[in-house]
Amino acid sequence: MFKQHLKNQTSVEGSFTIFVCETEEENSDVNWFKDGVKMVDGNKKIKMETELGHIFKLTIKRTSLLDSGKYRISVNRVSSEAALAVRALYKRPLKNKTNVEGNNTIFECETETESDDVGWLKDGVNMVDDTEKIKTEIVLGRIFKLTIKCTSLLDIGKYSVHVNGILSEAALDVKALFKEPLRNKTSLESEDTVFECKTEKEDSDVKWFKDGDCIIDRNDKITMKILPGYIYQLTVHHTSLQDRGKYTIQKNGIRCDATLDVTALFKRQLSNVTIMEGLDMQFECETEDKNNDVDWFKDDLLISSTSINIKMETLPGHIYRLVISPATLQDNGRYRIEKNGICSEAVLDVKEMPETIKQMSEDDRREFLKATKSGTQKRYNIRVLIVGENSVGKTCLLRRLLNEPIDDVQSTDGLDIERRKCQVDVETGEWHFSTCK
Repeated sequence: MFKQHLKNQTSVEGSFTIFVCETEEENSDVNWFKDGVKMVDGNKKIKMETELGHIFKLTIKRTSLLDSGKYRISVNRVSSEAALAVRALYKRPLKNKTNVEGNNTIFECETETESDDVGWLKDGVNMVDDTEKIKTEIVLGRIFKLTIKCTSLLDIGKYSVHVNGILSEAALDVKALFKEPLRNKTSLESEDTVFECKTEKEDSDVKWFKDGDCIIDRNDKITMKILPGYIYQLTVHHTSLQDRGKYTIQKNGIRCDATLDVTALFKRQLSNVTIMEGLDMQFECETEDKNNDVDWFKDDLLISSTSINIKMETLPGHIYRLVISPATLQDNGRYRIEKNGICSEAVLDVKEMPETIKQMSEDDRREFLKATKSGTQKRYNIRVLIVGENSVGKTCLLRRLLNEPIDDVQSTDGLDIERRKCQVDVETGEWHFSTCK
């Protein structure tokens, strides 16, 4: 009956498999079976053909591992059978990857046969080749590579390659390079500021930046350290207001940022003072931190605590005061207070006393300066009553007390009230008649 029986077949996944047999004569009663189950013609997977009436073909398109089994043809109830063994297309399938952010990731697989019918997908979406990020290669016709450059957290997902319609899949997990990232800092002017981060085990060099400009390691201002355990430190010594900004560390192409805000040490700065000689003056300022020792300077010379007319005070609430009592023309100059290396400056302008005040008596000048310091002047009102008979000299007595002439005195008709300004020593009661006005 069969001139040529079916033959056992070994195929590679994804290829076409063809079973062929030939009978002595033409026949129309033909059926195909797989593992005892009748096969149906006309689908996309299976094709059954009869040539010249006595040659019979069964074609399995894109053979898969599920197609392995025993195939049989029945012609007029006479059978011929053969086995199909399907080898996996991928000798080395894709493998899951775990990588550290910033490194290159390479997916690689190897097939049994050569092919140029290849495509790569990420999360089911076709990938574009030959970009700055992605590169694909075919080596020796059967080794397929996908390289992801400078892997980022956005690259996490499922990757697949299809060769001859057969898929191989693998997952990519990406660990953040910075296990402990930089943190934002707020520092007080003059303090040291330390930025610190920790990365995964990765030995690339690092660079530090401030506001986008590369930082140079300077022993006096900036110190960079690498500590065991992939810990990186940047120390800004004696932080100043100019050190505010964004700080960045870059390792293996990955960046980590943090900001530095600096609080001014002096909440209230010294203010310029203009004053007349002979008056007391004071400079005063307030700082943020505790009452540490401070130094005062005049024209860059340290002011001694034993200065005769200068007193330096530290008050509660981080307040510092310099008092000059009284101020003289020699006290003119620029004054400075320094704390933790940070300073505040102000100018003292002492004006010469006006000539009219210089011409006052010592007592008058002292009273004037006293009133100027306090901003107030006390007035004392004294009532003096002169009582007596008519024409006994009451008015003349008043004129004499006020050091006024009596040549034109006339008898007073009724009551006369005089309001005058005189100088009286309120402590002794002594009158200064010569200066009454």
